[in-house]
Amino acid sequence: MPAPEPDPAVLSRRILVRSPEIRIKGRNRGSFREALKRNIGRRLLPLGPGWKASSIGDRVWVEVPPGRERDLDDALDRISTVFGLQLALPAYLIPRRDGQNREVPAERTAQMALELACRLASREPPPPGGGFALRVRRRNKGFPIRSQRLAKEIGRAVLDRSPWERVDLSHPALTVFIEAHEEALYVWTRRIQGPGGLPVGSAARVVALLSGGFDSPVAAWMVAGRGCRVDFVHLTPGRADPDEPSAAKAIRLARSLSRFTGRSRLVLVPYTHFDLGLVGSRTGYEALLFRRFAFRVGQAVARRFGAGALVTGDSLSQVASQTLENLVTADHAVTLPVLRPLVGLDKAAIMRRAEGIGTWDISATPARDCCALITGAPRTRSRPRRVAEVEARLFPDPEDLIRESLAESLIGTVECGEAPDAFGPPRRFAPTPARAAP
Repeated sequence: MPAPEPDPAVLSRRILVRSPEIRIKGRNRGSFREALKRNIGRRLLPLGPGWKASSIGDRVWVEVPPGRERDLDDALDRISTVFGLQLALPAYLIPRRDGQNREVPAERTAQMALELACRLASREPPPPGGGFALRVRRRNKGFPIRSQRLAKEIGRAVLDRSPWERVDLSHPALTVFIEAHEEALYVWTRRIQGPGGLPVGSAARVVALLSGGFDSPVAAWMVAGRGCRVDFVHLTPGRADPDEPSAAKAIRLARSLSRFTGRSRLVLVPYTHFDLGLVGSRTGYEALLFRRFAFRVGQAVARRFGAGALVTGDSLSQVASQTLENLVTADHAVTLPVLRPLVGLDKAAIMRRAEGIGTWDISATPARDCCALITGAPRTRSRPRRVAEVEARLFPDPEDLIRESLAESLIGTVECGEAPDAFGPPRRFAPTPARAAP
């Protein structure tokens, strides 16, 4: 007796997760996998109970709660920004055991996969001249029907029972994927691209200096993709106020980035005291002095948060303050390492990346920044000793300058891109270090 035709609407659904970079890890692979599952779970929390990432061995998936298939696209959109996830595959599950834990005959399981593949192909009208392809793989070699035979039988059935009239293995308009695992056959037609990389939280914590431009958000995104937890520091031209245009722009950028970084803190630090110290000064080092001030602020915040490095959006020789000599002079202001993931990229490549991660439109919004501090002819070459002498004359007590600035700062939290109108709750930032950076 032939198996009843399955209805895709009532079959169980799973989102299979592919993470090739995690699979090549060694003995610590389990910790990366657990971090990935934890981050996926956090992204799915707003959808309510039942959405949970699970795993067996190296395989990770998300169980779609019964009756929640309508939220599948929302779930896919959310987890597509989770670092460590390369592909999300929304699949139908055909169990190899029934409700009484009895083995379902392989022929019946294959028949159900055939019926489902035909149903899915019928939902997709073929474009003129378009063909379809079947990709069948036995991940579990214990499945008794070989991949080639399964593909041949299902392919013939799709040609006979759907609008598709030809097979195209080179450039198919539709691809039906079937995989045999120990517990089930999985069938899917969609592949959702994720950012790849390593799960946030699998590496150290860093503090990213977040300007309102295109570069620094991309730099923060890149280090998050290597597993770092990222917090942000933004220097505001006036008092630290979430409604001030520069701060509001930084909040929007941090919130957008938190779709990838998860939970991040943003510290708004006014540079008013630094600005006052420059009054009447025209040395050509103003931009470099500001960078050294920003680095010191970032280092103080990093020590408060237990972060191990600073992150900037510097690209070598892109502007006067980013020549090699000036980068070295800026680094002399702090003892923490300064990471520059964009150092070898040109502006066009950075802006393409900003567009891809969704920060371009925000960065393009006009807002006042520190450019008013820069003279018409900034120096492109500097020596740390000479700049330190100028700095000592303008700011006799740099530590006091940092304390005064941080005393007027605000700190708030952004998380997973949620709460579009909330930054918060903002509170005063405590400038006293809680523990030293590692």
